[in-house]
Amino acid sequence: MTDKTNLMIARETHMDKYEKLIYWIIFNVFISLLPLLFNYLFLSIQDSFSGLNDLFYRGELFIISAVIAADAVGEFMIGTIRNKYARLITGGSCVILLTMSSLLFAATSVNIDQINHSRVTGISVTVIIATIISSGASKFLSVST
Repeated sequence: MTDKTNLMIARETHMDKYEKLIYWIIFNVFISLLPLLFNYLFLSIQDSFSGLNDLFYRGELFIISAVIAADAVGEFMIGTIRNKYARLITGGSCVILLTMSSLLFAATSVNIDQINHSRVTGISVTVIIATIISSGASKFLSVST
């Protein structure tokens, strides 16, 4: 094989940053949110949907956040982000969000009847947005090896 052929093969096997980010958004984020979409559709069909609290008060977004953050922590651990400061910021924030999401889900699920549903909804939406931003940055900054 020539050097030109090897270069073409290498380009085909490595995704660029934007392509990797798009795959991550579709296959990690959107698919992980499908159960909540289905829950919304079923509640809407039954005419019993009254707001976001119906979807998020049980803490499902905390589990989804933990899974998304864990994926980004794996990216951090294998070291595919070359800039050490970017690795520390994205990896560290994902570890914090993973820990916080896991803890908040545990706290929410223990006493589901005694929690403030609106507060759980607000916090879980904030945590998933922060997780998506932090994990997305980790995916975007990572390079193919």
